[in-house]
Amino acid sequence: MRSLFKKLTSDRYKLDLFVYSLVMIAVSLLVLVAHGIALYNYLNGPS
Repeated sequence: MRSLFKKLTSDRYKLDLFVYSLVMIAVSLLVLVAHGIALYNYLNGPS
């Protein structure tokens, strides 16, 4: 019983880690895109 619980919790931890890394990737992509757009507007804007 205890080993089954341990297996479930380890799988849950792996899932949490997977979701967390996906969120981090999405956030960093959003930040990169936002910076890219800002830089593009800054360079091509009225000087």
